[in-house]
Amino acid sequence: MKKIVGILDLGISNISSVKNAIEFLGAQTYFVQKKKDLKKLTHLIIPGTGSFDSFKKEIIKKDLYKDLIKFISIEKKPTLGICLGMQILGKTSEEGKEKGIGIFDYKIQKLKSSKEMNYKIPNIGFQKIFNYRGEKLFKDVDENDVFYFLHSYAIKDINNNKINYALASHSKDFIAAFYYDNVYCVQFHPEKSQISGIKIFKNFLSV
Repeated sequence: MKKIVGILDLGISNISSVKNAIEFLGAQTYFVQKKKDLKKLTHLIIPGTGSFDSFKKEIIKKDLYKDLIKFISIEKKPTLGICLGMQILGKTSEEGKEKGIGIFDYKIQKLKSSKEMNYKIPNIGFQKIFNYRGEKLFKDVDENDVFYFLHSYAIKDINNNKINYALASHSKDFIAAFYYDNVYCVQFHPEKSQISGIKIFKNFLSV
């Protein structure tokens, strides 16, 4: 069956590179701007840049909130959250006052800088990930793969021992990616991570 991948378009994220990567892998893409757009999809990608509060407000403004929850939690269709799109699936963030979508019970915390260890905010650049089981989202990902990060906030921990997650290093390790059930999330940008990122997209499209 042809994969029809919706890319959430709130008008505040650069989504053309995500579109190009998905189409490179042979799937059809569709920009999701209204709730009716969700009905035709096999997969959904929630890319995100900007601030937590503005992102959530745009979801509400476009009347997508309840339908996103239905798509993810009731219909259980494969969904990939990227960067802020990963964070918005949690409950709260230190970045703002708005509540997240609440699919997962995690909180987003600000990274801390460290002059001694040369850890800066925002965390920018290519990094390796570790501590994951090499299956599903992480299939064929190995120690040579590096991923592009650009963020100041992150998930520090997930209270669910059934979740397969990867870590990345900063002043303290943070959650770089995870998957659970039909939901796949990455703090990094696979669309900017070259061959390593293509592996992530390919694994997502295989579900």
